[in-house]
Amino acid sequence: MPAEVLEREIKLYIDAEYELPDVDRLTGGGVSVRELPTRDLTAVYYDTADHRLARWGCSLRFRSDDGWTVKLASGVDQGVLARAEINFAGTDDAVPTDAVALVSGFTRGSPLAPAATVVTTRHPVELADGDGRELAELVDDHVVVSRPGEDEWRFRMLEVELAETTAPGDVDRLIGELVNAGATPTTHSKIEIALGKAHPTGDELPVPDVGSTPTAREVIVAAITGATRQLVTNLPDVRLDTGPEAVHQARVAVRRLRSDLGTFRPLLDDSWVPELRDELRWLGGVLGEVRDLDVLIPTLEDVAAAHPVMEPTDLQAVVDHFHRARAERRRRMLAALDSDRATVLVDRLIAVSRNPRTAPQADDPADELLPGLARKPWRRLRRAVDSLSASSTDQDLHRIRIHAKRARYAAEAVAPASGKPARRFAKAMTDIQDCLGELNDAIVIGGHLREAARADPTVAFPAGQLASLLGVRAEHTRKDFRRVWRRASRKQLRGWW
Repeated sequence: MPAEVLEREIKLYIDAEYELPDVDRLTGGGVSVRELPTRDLTAVYYDTADHRLARWGCSLRFRSDDGWTVKLASGVDQGVLARAEINFAGTDDAVPTDAVALVSGFTRGSPLAPAATVVTTRHPVELADGDGRELAELVDDHVVVSRPGEDEWRFRMLEVELAETTAPGDVDRLIGELVNAGATPTTHSKIEIALGKAHPTGDELPVPDVGSTPTAREVIVAAITGATRQLVTNLPDVRLDTGPEAVHQARVAVRRLRSDLGTFRPLLDDSWVPELRDELRWLGGVLGEVRDLDVLIPTLEDVAAAHPVMEPTDLQAVVDHFHRARAERRRRMLAALDSDRATVLVDRLIAVSRNPRTAPQADDPADELLPGLARKPWRRLRRAVDSLSASSTDQDLHRIRIHAKRARYAAEAVAPASGKPARRFAKAMTDIQDCLGELNDAIVIGGHLREAARADPTVAFPAGQLASLLGVRAEHTRKDFRRVWRRASRKQLRGWW
């Protein structure tokens, strides 16, 4: 996949008669202004018939000056629209395969076709500081939109595209003067405006506000929708391999969905829950294969740095082994994400988010039904802790961490009905997870190290050294756990159910 570049810009909608104020006066002292040549740009935007890309804040276009580009919504901060921009090589006669794959979590198998042609006459001005460093580019765009079977229409827009080191506050004066002259700030892209003129679009999967007195169903919908959005919006960065966080967030979303479906199961129509949870288990495993090694590699480097008894070349041999393993696991992950199975799963999650089939009692007040649903994972956790003895193994403590995570997810799922008490309980469960975190690393990573030693005898000795060092680092866990458990298991933390 091509590299991702972050585009940051402030957009302002203006009418056809808008008179751009004198830019030299707008910017104040210390800023130089240089007019750039006017450009004519023709962009053909592609989308599904129901505009799924636009409704997720994304776009796919072929433009005359820079070929194929996908833009992914990254959010709005201080009025600045941030979007990841990814360019692809190719001619205008076919959408590049990699571009189709990148947005497949949004399109979910629906075909892409030209949705609008946007012709822009661009009048740009470059702004630089006293040292000649670029601050921003201000463009006055005159836009003509055409769609199949519809009349052309026009609009006008100003864009202030910030340089990499420019903070939003650096252009406050400029934006203020533009607004005073009649410009209206907007966070909508050109294609969103172009499609919205005749075919209003909205977010395909908004997370509903549950309000202060929600029904159980409303809380269920909000929980499933929030986790589904987390999964879908992280899939492009999972494909781009921008760093470990995207895979982590996607995997967390899958785990939370499985947990929430289990927590809310008494209030759901059980005909669809088991199969969906099974499919989520499959996807979580696919993501987990890569995530495990994303955790493993830096952990090994940290352990070796804290215990400098290993030869650097030995450590590097082990790390290189796992980098090769990660590349193979990532190849399998992408193949899974490209499969019909993944497409159907994401489509089902979105359908369930919009309208989960629930039991009749789910329409009752959430504060009457939901708190009790958090008891079951707590009871399992407590039984597991009660069964610990002097002969208990690290695996026993590892299972307790898993139970604590499930209890935490359950509390967070019902928190809209139970408020701060549920969130305090969830925080206590998080403390247990964190306490047992190094033990979890020792167990999971130790297993990978043993597999590496069997697969490649040349790394067997350093892999054994690292496994031993991980075990030493986790030794304090047993001592700390009892202290953390006493605090987390206090009865007053459970008074809300």
